Amino acid sequence: MQMDVVSQALDVWFFSHPFQWKDVVMALGYGLPAFMMLSVGWSAGEKKRACLFMGGVLALMSLNAVFQINEILLYLARSIARDSGQYGARRSLQFDVILVGVAIVLVLLARLRHSLRYLWADYGAVVLGTMALVGLTFLQSISFHDVDAILYIRIAGVSVHKWLEAAGICFTLWGAWRVYRNN
Repeated sequence: MQMDVVSQALDVWFFSHPFQWKDVVMALGYGLPAFMMLSVGWSAGEKKRACLFMGGVLALMSLNAVFQINEILLYLARSIARDSGQYGARRSLQFDVILVGVAIVLVLLARLRHSLRYLWADYGAVVLGTMALVGLTFLQSISFHDVDAILYIRIAGVSVHKWLEAAGICFTLWGAWRVYRNN
């Protein structure tokens, strides 16, 4: 039964997400700051762990931009909820997951802020940009219909989600460039 759900999720993903040029652009948008942070992390001393962590997160988000892994996981979660009869009661679970996700992002942000306390002027932009991108991906993955309605409003032919994602990538890229240039 579980393999059937996984194969259905992969089929839905394969047919509903054709590979497009914008996927390559978004992957490069995540991949370039990931490369910069990983290269700084391999050569850095005291800030090595934070740089490797941020680079790793951005590299995973680059893979997600191409392969839409969050869509596969969302489909699997919906299928499991439907099969177990819990799909109708998902609203409270979504709210709880949002609270836990916000708490995790805040804890990670506080931890990174503490570990980079003397270097926040250099690293703040890349940390805040990456956490904003993680939060945006998390909000999209929860599939909370009220949030989705806002994220998919189109402005100049592009969804608000993509505008926010592009702004977050630009901010993260700018911060990663500053870190890369100074090291």
